Amino acid sequence: MTGGAVEYRIGSIQRRLAEDPEVSEQGVRVAIQDGELYLTGAVATPARKEDILRIAREEAPELPVRDGLTVFQVPAPPVADDDEADDIAVVDEIADDPS
Repeated sequence: MTGGAVEYRIGSIQRRLAEDPEVSEQGVRVAIQDGELYLTGAVATPARKEDILRIAREEAPELPVRDGLTVFQVPAPPVADDDEADDIAVVDEIADDPS
């Protein structure tokens, strides 16, 4: 594949990832090197990752796909201890009091 053909193919895959309503992904990096398609970046869910890999395989069925995608985990909010929960309840009661 020549330089121009590689750039065109990369642009085509990136455009499909951005425009596909199931994915709408712009943060995935696409590269073609030594006859292989490389995908890197972070995605929100395992399902999104699978959709991205599927689309890449559809767009370039002749190239092996190398998966460098990671699923980022959003940490759960901290759990308030009993004292903090009581403070929150008092604030809520004050906010509800019309006087």
